[in-house]
Amino acid sequence: MVTISIDDQKGAAELMQVMLTHIDPDGTHIIANNMTEALGLITDETQIAFLDIEMPGIDGIEGAELLQKRFPMLNIIFVTGHPEYAFRS
Repeated sequence: MVTISIDDQKGAAELMQVMLTHIDPDGTHIIANNMTEALGLITDETQIAFLDIEMPGIDGIEGAELLQKRFPMLNIIFVTGHPEYAFRS
């Protein structure tokens, strides 16, 4: 499995990477600290993107829209500690 964790808080992205590596030790699990960086790392092989919603620049909601246009087969999972975003996502 190929995944990317996108979060402006580096520690949160790294924690997700560690958890995914425990689940799928043979997979490729990369991290990005913003959407611009992520857009340069995601390929057609990337299967799942874990997105923080609240990030500077392009936020997770806008980023998901961009990703769906460029990579329609990509599965997107929103990760946030802000309950007010539950319905927006």
